[in-house]
Amino acid sequence: MDKHDLTSGPILSNLVRLSWPGAVGRLFENLYDVVDMMWIGTLGGVLATQAQAGIIFFGVSNSIWQMLNSIFGPGSVTVIARYWGAKDYNKAAWASEQTILYKFLAGVLGALLGIFLLPVLLSWAGASTELVKGCEFSTMNMGLSYGRIMVLGLPLIFVYYTVNTIFRCTSDAESSMIVIASSSILNIILDPFFILGIGPFPHWGIFGAAVATMIAYLYADILAIFMLVTGKKITFKVYSLLMLPKLEGEMVRYRLRVPYFKIFLEERGIRIRLSGLFKPDRGILWTFLRIGATPTLSQFLGSGSSFIFMNLISRFGSSLVTAFGIGGKIAGIVNMPLLGVQQASAALVGQNLGAGKPERSEKTAWYSASIGVCLGAVMIVVAYFFTPQIFRLFNSDPAVIAIGSSVFVLAMISNTVNAAQWMLWSVFDGSGYTLWPSIFAQINSWTIHIALTYIFIAGLKLGYEWIFYTGIISGFVHFFTNWVIIGRGAWKKAHIGS
Repeated sequence: MDKHDLTSGPILSNLVRLSWPGAVGRLFENLYDVVDMMWIGTLGGVLATQAQAGIIFFGVSNSIWQMLNSIFGPGSVTVIARYWGAKDYNKAAWASEQTILYKFLAGVLGALLGIFLLPVLLSWAGASTELVKGCEFSTMNMGLSYGRIMVLGLPLIFVYYTVNTIFRCTSDAESSMIVIASSSILNIILDPFFILGIGPFPHWGIFGAAVATMIAYLYADILAIFMLVTGKKITFKVYSLLMLPKLEGEMVRYRLRVPYFKIFLEERGIRIRLSGLFKPDRGILWTFLRIGATPTLSQFLGSGSSFIFMNLISRFGSSLVTAFGIGGKIAGIVNMPLLGVQQASAALVGQNLGAGKPERSEKTAWYSASIGVCLGAVMIVVAYFFTPQIFRLFNSDPAVIAIGSSVFVLAMISNTVNAAQWMLWSVFDGSGYTLWPSIFAQINSWTIHIALTYIFIAGLKLGYEWIFYTGIISGFVHFFTNWVIIGRGAWKKAHIGS
């Protein structure tokens, strides 16, 4: 077993080494939603706008079910990374088995609740049953058509999150990249067949987008569980086929080199037991619940703020909702790779704390914050010059393009500020010190972001641009708060239990 020790050596090099496969993988993962939106955009006109708005409303509703993931997610990152950093590989495998089991059960519970709650949550998010001219489907119809399949697939989605977390926390981000990238490519291939009804496939529209996504998640889970149980890693190695030799004196020179790849299965990384997936352990369950309680409560409050926020946006009509959603998908092109960096940073924070090196943990988080700001700055420049062209890739509706062009630069500025504070949050994920950071995060969210937005939009009747101004203000406050908490250093002494 090849157990990479990333608790020594250059910090930035280790962060890049662990994060680049995750960043690439997350970039592919973002394609799940981006490609869905682009193919749905080919439905054309108001139908495309209504369908895309339905997906956006479902995304807000989905934050409720993600709370079930948060119950176990932060705890699993902390525990697995700490054990791996302490070189207790058996306990790391045991914690991984328990995480998969409990995440799957959480997904089953979410699916059962979701079937009944989905219409209510979509309504709270702002989805409407009213029809608009030129389309026979409301945003509520669209949200239900897409959301029911996604909700039923929550067990697959939660396991997907878990197996990729295990790979990253055990310094095997390459495996996570392969699982995410290959499943994303499968989704990209399936989308046009199920959405547009190409060949013998049914013309399912937005429903087909959800079906294609679930098939891709199922494939990813099967591949990842196989790799974890067998302890194998899929690797690609590059070779060159030498052609057209020419004799030059005593040397042979090849005038053509054709690169090709070979696929290998290597014994490397963590190895779990399939039987361990069916043996719940109450001890580690308590550890997961204790660490995850605060982030889950924070997610619940955050979900509430998201519903209020989207309701304010929906007052301006489905065109703004769709433009806002498209902007979010575009931002995801940066945010998903940054999620790979943030999760790698959290894993390294946990590993370095497990190895008794808290100073390396803090430096790792600051390096990741710098990466987030740099990539965010690039997106600001791109938004300034190319917003109309980018939005046309998703939707040809002139109203959507006009709204997107008016606020996308502001959205990217807000996204850059939030990327910085989000990267610093890896300190709290990796250490398990989540109580006070989550409290201050919610105070900021409700008293600054939501309250100011509500005052500006509902009270003062200002334009929708102020939605993004308040996002920038809130992001700066959140960044400063995280900075102060990290500087105080209490997270360095956080315990994860036995």
